[in-house]
Amino acid sequence: MSSSTILVDDLTALRQRRSLKWDSHPDDVRPLWVAEMDCLLAEPVRRGRNGHRLYSEDDVEWLNLCTKFRAAGMLLSTIRRYADLVRRGPGNEADRLALLRRHQDKVASQIRALTECLDAITYKVKVYEDHLDRGSADRLWSTPSLPGNGDQGRGCRPA
Repeated sequence: MSSSTILVDDLTALRQRRSLKWDSHPDDVRPLWVAEMDCLLAEPVRRGRNGHRLYSEDDVEWLNLCTKFRAAGMLLSTIRRYADLVRRGPGNEADRLALLRRHQDKVASQIRALTECLDAITYKVKVYEDHLDRGSADRLWSTPSLPGNGDQGRGCRPA
């Protein structure tokens, strides 16, 4: 085996890998070329005489859309598939819609799960606020009662 050989235990995990280039820059300062490498623009990037990339408003809008897709957890491979469909032009709109609907369903499911988590956290915040307002915060967590210790009624309540 050569020193340049890469061993892959889980091909699925490799395909779902996130780009370090992408994640190393905050959204508001991410260089366009970083997003461009991962998103693949719908149209080829034009170059100036000096070789610098020349981005159009459409390019920036496309990259902003890709940024939203990534922020919502869309895999780079899915974004690339979508970009490929767009580049192919008319005739595959149903495929594009199916791809977007699958991701929409995934995001909606995540939002429902996060809403449940937020509800639980909101409940606990209210419990703490009420106890602090009443001066009874020291009773937010009580240890299990032991027989014969004279405190059988308190029980154990999660804080």
